[in-house]
Amino acid sequence: MFCWKQLNKNPKSAEKLKGAIFGVVTGDALGVPYEFKSAEEIAEIGEIKMIDGGSWSQPIGAWSDDSSLTLCLLESLANGYNLKDIAEKFILWKNNKIWNASDYVFDMGLNTSRGIDDLIRIFEEGDFECLKYLKNDENIYSNGNGSLMRILPLLWEIRGKSLKQQFEQIHEVSALTHPHTISAIACFIYLKIGEKILEGKEKNEAYQETRKEVKEFIVSKKINPEFREEFANILDEDIKTIHKKSLISSGYVVKSLEVVLYCFLKYDSYKDIVIESIKFGGDTDTAAAIGGGLAGLYYGFENIPKEWLQKIRKYNEIEKCISNYQKIC
Repeated sequence: MFCWKQLNKNPKSAEKLKGAIFGVVTGDALGVPYEFKSAEEIAEIGEIKMIDGGSWSQPIGAWSDDSSLTLCLLESLANGYNLKDIAEKFILWKNNKIWNASDYVFDMGLNTSRGIDDLIRIFEEGDFECLKYLKNDENIYSNGNGSLMRILPLLWEIRGKSLKQQFEQIHEVSALTHPHTISAIACFIYLKIGEKILEGKEKNEAYQETRKEVKEFIVSKKINPEFREEFANILDEDIKTIHKKSLISSGYVVKSLEVVLYCFLKYDSYKDIVIESIKFGGDTDTAAAIGGGLAGLYYGFENIPKEWLQKIRKYNEIEKCISNYQKIC
């Protein structure tokens, strides 16, 4: 049986997958000990290092829900795109069955927790068809950064498809925990930049092309103009020219994306991008995970500091998960 993906396998794409996933995990682990600290408190600490401790008292190299759910998605996609299977893996993770750095969940956002509880109810009722329609819920309070932080593996599934197909698939996966259109747009922008990087575009070119395409798509799809206005700093302005002090690293998905894109476009190495993301304070692990994913995709696995990689918990398990997906990407 022929597989479209098998016919389009790309060794460079497979290499970039490793950089992207370890980029997420390493940024996450680097940021965990600094979570909830203010920018001022982090500035007083001085050099950002891979350390233990923090609010969650985790061992060195421990990663959080950002990486856990990213790995759940990656593991699922290795067997094809299946919303039910993705949802099931999210449930297994919450029940401490898979993909926890410390073998138990120590950090989970409120939207993510509630979203997975809803998935559990769906599984209990056996109405799996409704998974496709979660995206119709426009609860404005479901716009935490919890779907953006885990969405990167979907890049290899959506690449090359029409904008409409890409957005619909992104919205379906985002909606498993974060159904609002704003969350879907944030994921769409992030993955479109990633897609252009896979095509070999320079990062600023990838961003500028994405701005144009997304603005046109939002108009053509007749998305609520109020939702589009939330992305003014990214789509109407050039985010890298925004005054740094006006940016905030919070749990709101748009604010997270602003910080990530600012750092990604401003700095020129994986190390600098994730460190500068952490220096904003607040949701440091998620900012560094999201930014680290793009940086790892763009600069490659080799650009991630070895002294950080050597400390990542369950490194071999992560590498195996990546390898399983590399066989089809």
